[in-house]
Amino acid sequence: MESQMQLRDPEVFPSEMELKRVLGEPVYSVLASFFEAIAALDISEEKKDEFAAMKPAGKLIPMTFEISEQEQLEELLTVVRFKKSLK
Repeated sequence: MESQMQLRDPEVFPSEMELKRVLGEPVYSVLASFFEAIAALDISEEKKDEFAAMKPAGKLIPMTFEISEQEQLEELLTVVRFKKSLK
């Protein structure tokens, strides 16, 4: 059985109900929890917005950092600690 593309238009963000239908409740719940956790991190709103707007690279969503100030290094370390806590 060949799989069909469910979410066809990349310009239209699907509703929460549509995401649950396409992904299934367990997958949707894990993804929603992950994005809520990112939003709760003690990093700048700008970095959170950048992450939310990033296009996936394969199965991953990249989060990039350009470090030129101590505050930016602290944001990076916050994200690294969060990622390490997931394992």
